[in-house]
Amino acid sequence: MTEFDVVIVGQGLAGSALAWRLREQGLNLLVIDQPRQTTASRVAAGLITPITGPRLVLYPRYLELLKGAEEFYRQVEAQAALGSPGSWASGGQLLESRRMLKLFVSAAERQLFERKRVELEPVVVREHPEIENNWYRADDGGFEMQGAQLRVSIYLDIVRMTLLAESRLLSAELTPESPIEFERGRVILSEFGLSAKWLIFCDGSWATTQRWFADAGFNLAKGEILTVDIPDWNESRVIHRGVWIAPTSTGLYHLGATYEWQELNDLPTEQGRAELLARLAEWFRGPVRVINQTAAVRPATRDSRPLIGFHPLRPQIGLFNGFGSRGSLLVPYYSTQFANALLNGHPIDAEVQVTRWNR
Repeated sequence: MTEFDVVIVGQGLAGSALAWRLREQGLNLLVIDQPRQTTASRVAAGLITPITGPRLVLYPRYLELLKGAEEFYRQVEAQAALGSPGSWASGGQLLESRRMLKLFVSAAERQLFERKRVELEPVVVREHPEIENNWYRADDGGFEMQGAQLRVSIYLDIVRMTLLAESRLLSAELTPESPIEFERGRVILSEFGLSAKWLIFCDGSWATTQRWFADAGFNLAKGEILTVDIPDWNESRVIHRGVWIAPTSTGLYHLGATYEWQELNDLPTEQGRAELLARLAEWFRGPVRVINQTAAVRPATRDSRPLIGFHPLRPQIGLFNGFGSRGSLLVPYYSTQFANALLNGHPIDAEVQVTRWNR
């Protein structure tokens, strides 16, 4: 029986960040992960958007969270640049600054922006940006904000190769049928011949298939994204108006995203494709050719906040999950908080505590 301090289930955005934090603290850890190409993390565009929704709300503590995210991803870059497995040879940065153009959907939304201008000022870079009318229907104008974008697949690959090189990764799947036993304060996974002081689920929507956190407050949502070609359009900004469209490093664009709460699978649909193209056509004039379509199930929650903490009856089992579409921004901050909870018994913020749905 091989003993570990921590076994982490899942190597998406959440599991990768937590593993990296605990690895920095010298813990003997193992990540169990079955590689899939259509996980929510792999499909995600990695956009970090400061102002969202029809009420034009600046995400709480956005600048603080962004600073922490920048520092974390720079640390990962630095290790990769030193020649670790997953060497940083592709150039650029994992987290890149992105100008984002928000187009108003109505005169009322423009007036709302004007009323909230002081509140939004920290991230607004241009109140009257350049908008090419031959490409956009934007009679009510818009504004530019400063956001960011994580190169998600490259980041996950760097973490994965680092874990593999250090013998910290087991390519396997912990299924609902896998036996989990408890003995002398440890979790026993006899199927894999290992035990740990803590077993932490970071496996996105798959956590709902395990009995430990099936009722923790998840509200899973399927999302679909298109990869499209738009000839002669050279836009470096991310554009938001009902849907978003973001440039890629290959000259193509990602268009997203849908929300579906019933058919929870990773199968692209004609309905999702038609919805995205129709919503884009409401304001975009250019010809669009679909190159690819992907789908995955987001680990969204009922109150749009993460689910972090320990099982009330089995404190050896934890959950670090539920980041929805904001994982790129939030997991660096909360991975530090959760690591401190594990190592030092520090409290976890009440608004993200997994036990909030059991009170």
